[in-house]
Amino acid sequence: MSQHDFNIANQGFPAFRGDLNDALVALATNSSGTTEPATTYAYQWWFDTTLGVLKYRNAGNTDWVLFEAGGGGATGGGDDEIFYENGLICTTDYTVTGKNASTTGPISINSGVTITVDTGSRWVIL
Repeated sequence: MSQHDFNIANQGFPAFRGDLNDALVALATNSSGTTEPATTYAYQWWFDTTLGVLKYRNAGNTDWVLFEAGGGGATGGGDDEIFYENGLICTTDYTVTGKNASTTGPISINSGVTITVDTGSRWVIL
């Protein structure tokens, strides 16, 4: 678990190498940790080790978005991906933009979390 501000300051060689190595470790581990990185950037990845989920910053660098891989999911006896598994609790704001979305319930949406479905998109809960 490693986090870094990704700002390599002017410094002497030994300190520079250590700072660069720390930044590369944070990059390689998706800035994993129990709390979000102190310095954030648009589209930055963070693996939240408390919840066990991968998140990334939105374009405005104002919020974390839960990364969810699409399609497939649990496999049967072979390689047939006939099930899609979704989480049970929505913990961050989410916007359905230019696509349709489906969720199999029951689900919970944490207090203060907003789900936005843009015009032309649809969210179906089964």
